[in-house]
Amino acid sequence: MEWNLLSYAGAAFLGYYSFTFLLQVIHGVRAFVLPTIGIKKNLKKLGEWAAVTYGTETKVISMDFSGGVEIYDVNNVGVSHYPEFFTHMKREDAWKMINVNILSVIMMTHIILPEMAANVCYLTM
Repeated sequence: MEWNLLSYAGAAFLGYYSFTFLLQVIHGVRAFVLPTIGIKKNLKKLGEWAAVTYGTETKVISMDFSGGVEIYDVNNVGVSHYPEFFTHMKREDAWKMINVNILSVIMMTHIILPEMAANVCYLTM
């Protein structure tokens, strides 16, 4: 078999896309398969790493935000519902989704923005 320039280009193309496909498969296995069988990242260790590397402290708090305004001290929160038509969703589920997904963000911004504005180095406009 004789190799010419087109053969080398085809081999390079095939090698590159095979490698990127393999990386995507590995990423998918790490993201979706390993957590389902109980192999997960140690998030506490990552929190310690962030504290050492960036001089920050992390705290994880689990709370129920579907009750409304009484609890809104949150960094990352969200809720969804089973995929169905919106007309089939209960009104109370819609209000829970609004409270958790929208109201918590607004209230958290209202709480933290004055402190961020006072410390201008963290405020990005």
